[in-house]
Amino acid sequence: MVTSAELDALDRLARGAVGLTAASLVVGKRADLTLVQWRALAVVAEGRGEPIRVGEVAARLLMSLPSASRLARRLERHGLATAERDEHDRRVTLLRVTHAGLELHDTVVQHRRDAMARLLSDRHVPKDLEGGLAAIAAAFDGLD
Repeated sequence: MVTSAELDALDRLARGAVGLTAASLVVGKRADLTLVQWRALAVVAEGRGEPIRVGEVAARLLMSLPSASRLARRLERHGLATAERDEHDRRVTLLRVTHAGLELHDTVVQHRRDAMARLLSDRHVPKDLEGGLAAIAAAFDGLD
């Protein structure tokens, strides 16, 4: 059972991670990108150029298919992804990250990781932190 204090700490961690991501988007010179658009880009970029169905993006972001389709068009207008019809099922739209999208993704992730490392560099980190974080991350898998 998770305690209220543990939930408070996780909530602070989540808020901090969102703040670091927003700051990293500024560093990536894409402050115009919303956090929802960033989340979609992160899902699409995860495949490193392999296509993903818009329906899968919708499921991973817990949104409707029409909302994910609009989001895909926004990523396309930003030049961060391309959309194409699946040759095997013309009802399916596939998204693929562009070079610019992958570059932005990698820049934002690296900036965020560097910032986290700086924030933690002078703090005592418990030896069992890795296992605890891995368990928390596993519970959150699929919620991008």
